[in-house]
Amino acid sequence: MNQPPPSRDPGEDAASGHATRSTRVMGIRHHGPGSARSVVASLEDEPPDVVLVEGPPEAAKILGLAGREEMRPPVALLIYAPKEPQLGIWYPMAEFSPEWQAIRWAIIHEVPVRLIDLPAAVALARIRDGQARARTGHESLDESEGAGDPQAVASGPGPAETGRADTETEGADPDGHVDAPDDDPLSELAAAAGYDDAERWWEDVVEHRGGSPFDQIEHAMRAMREAAPPGREQIHEDQREAQMRMGIRAARKEGFEQIAVVCGAWHVPALTDMPSIAHDRALVKGLPKIAVEATWVPWTNGRLALRSGYGAGVRSPGWYHHVFTSSPEVLIPSWLSKTARLLRDRDLDAPPAMVVDAVRLTDALASIRHRPLPGLDEVLDATQATLCGGNQEPLVLVHEDLVVGDVLGSVPQDTPSVPIAADLAREQRRVRLKPEAGNKLIDLDLRRQVGLDRSHLLRRLNLLEVRWGALADDPTHAQGTFHELWELAWAPELALALIDASGFGTTIAGAATARSIHLADRTERLATLTELIEECLLADLPRAVDHLVTVLSGRAAVDRDATHLMEALGPLARVLRYGSVRAQHSGVVAPVVHSMALHAAIGLPLACASLDDAAAARLVGLVSSTSSAIGTLSVGELSDAWAAALAKLADQAGLHKLLAGRVVRLLVDSGRFDHDEVAVRLSLVLSAGTHPAEAAAWIEGFLSGSGLLLVHDQRLLELIDDWLSSHDDETFCAVLPLLRRAVSAFEAGERRAIQRVVKQQVPGALAGNRGIGVGASKDVSGARFDHGQADAALPVVELLLGLDAGDPGARPAPGSGSEAPSVLNGDPRGTTA
Repeated sequence: MNQPPPSRDPGEDAASGHATRSTRVMGIRHHGPGSARSVVASLEDEPPDVVLVEGPPEAAKILGLAGREEMRPPVALLIYAPKEPQLGIWYPMAEFSPEWQAIRWAIIHEVPVRLIDLPAAVALARIRDGQARARTGHESLDESEGAGDPQAVASGPGPAETGRADTETEGADPDGHVDAPDDDPLSELAAAAGYDDAERWWEDVVEHRGGSPFDQIEHAMRAMREAAPPGREQIHEDQREAQMRMGIRAARKEGFEQIAVVCGAWHVPALTDMPSIAHDRALVKGLPKIAVEATWVPWTNGRLALRSGYGAGVRSPGWYHHVFTSSPEVLIPSWLSKTARLLRDRDLDAPPAMVVDAVRLTDALASIRHRPLPGLDEVLDATQATLCGGNQEPLVLVHEDLVVGDVLGSVPQDTPSVPIAADLAREQRRVRLKPEAGNKLIDLDLRRQVGLDRSHLLRRLNLLEVRWGALADDPTHAQGTFHELWELAWAPELALALIDASGFGTTIAGAATARSIHLADRTERLATLTELIEECLLADLPRAVDHLVTVLSGRAAVDRDATHLMEALGPLARVLRYGSVRAQHSGVVAPVVHSMALHAAIGLPLACASLDDAAAARLVGLVSSTSSAIGTLSVGELSDAWAAALAKLADQAGLHKLLAGRVVRLLVDSGRFDHDEVAVRLSLVLSAGTHPAEAAAWIEGFLSGSGLLLVHDQRLLELIDDWLSSHDDETFCAVLPLLRRAVSAFEAGERRAIQRVVKQQVPGALAGNRGIGVGASKDVSGARFDHGQADAALPVVELLLGLDAGDPGARPAPGSGSEAPSVLNGDPRGTTA
């Protein structure tokens, strides 16, 4: 076995630059299966007295949990600031991570294990200070110290999306090979070896080879460091390496003779050539820190993937797990067998013969590409060519389910956590709702207690911004109140969101109540308050509801803007109408709703005065939604007051025609206006004294939402058709788009019903011709038909239909009375040219 070059005993003669064989520095790639296998082999061959691993020393108290059977990777160390829970750093580990294997080996063999990287407290302090400077405008966050920190690579949604400094460790080049400067000198080594992909080169020379590659890795990294220019984080890198050297010295001082160090390959030369102790102490002295806590949290393969934004991520965590857990002899056949099984489970053809062909093709491709062993690229190319029949779509399925994978790790129940996290775990067990990494749909029956309890839990978490679940569209129960369809997906970063929420309380219910009260006290908008009241009622938080209603009453008492009141009524009306379904105590809301509805009715005419087109369109939506909300309450006093306000509004001078038409329609639908009243008002609007654009706006407002009224009252249909048919070409082209916009919103069944009515009134298929309206003469062969225009169009029609114009029978003689095709006379058989 190749041994790394001897290193200097840091406790005895650090100044001479020579090292003893008592310290082995193993340079690895973070999340590299080959590196992990080599680390385990080296530890087995020469068991050390102590194992030192690049990682946050704050995790020392919980490191022993890694040896528990309940601990199943992928998992992550989470270091967070209890007083500033929005700050946290993740240290993800998979089963194929060399650091994880080194820690597990040490625990199983009862060998001391230490984490020797720069404390996470320093990195979090830098992130906090960088954010503070960005907020004060001294520099952008991207230019701050925390943003450029290799230990602060953004994890998942960035600060702009979440407001947190969610971060991950293990600084890496863009492909996640090893800790390296910004310009990625690995690509230069790969290019020198004839590779255009640095990751493929690393896999070929390290990950896919057996034995102990640490000697070669050190020589390569030494050459890279000598040639590479300083990175923008050079000072921080020097501090990290100084801290790791001090960890080695501390182990030697404790009396350990055989020391094994596992670190990113980039750091190996810096840990074997040690400067003086005074040099290292000076580098790390006086660095700012903040108080932190540590815990383990479950992680997912998706969050290990490079595409998630994790700087040290890998492209294929599922494949790497397979590489690490499978013997080289069966690596490719077993993988392709899993692929075939997946495709067959999705009802795709993947017989065993194709698996055999795919295995042979991977070997051929590796040979053609001069690779020592087939890699993932060869496997995927062979899969697409054989098992997928050359199609890309099945390969996407293989990539998502196998190459990346959908695995969620687990941690022991007694893992230290904030009290609110422990309460969530208890609630999850109580309602029998286990967190899972992939998307999962659950249909909750709110008539059953377990369904109601699950709904309460998910809504409370959403109030805390811990968005485990989201309501999904459910067409089968769209009109029901006893069902909720939720889409669940547990993401690791929710652990930090939960810690963030712990500032509001120690239980889910208590924290959701406190945060809702906190938001209510800082919210001025009535609609936001009523939406919050609805969510708190649906989440069964009565104490929060009482406080929110008190706040709403005070705000509504001084806010006489009818538009604000109308915006706020919808959620409260739903609460009163459907609250009994969920066994809610919503009685405290009723007096507030009644007061707001009455004040909205009183202020409606003033709110609708002097509107432009945009404001009128907004008011149409508000008035319609408020009418619907008041209608669901079925309270006579409120319905009468609102109807009186609408009737007054319908007669208001200068009212925008779009809103006027909508108000009349609402009064018709509520039974306050009969069809005779509507006919009179429509006749006045469509008279010559009204500008056509205004008349079209009235019709649009009147018809928006539903066209059934035109089906049941043909007088209205005739009035509109006669008005539309009376315009000249220019006016017709101007008003038609407005009318079409209203009609296009009708349901398909309504449009078909209107079409049937038109066809019954006008023979044939000319009902759509503006010259033959519903009120026109029913004899379409009479004077209104222009034979001269038809004769001019017939040659073009013949050409389009492929008729021979020279055939005497192709076209009737002019003046014969049958010049037009029979479809114009109402005979549908005329369309069969």
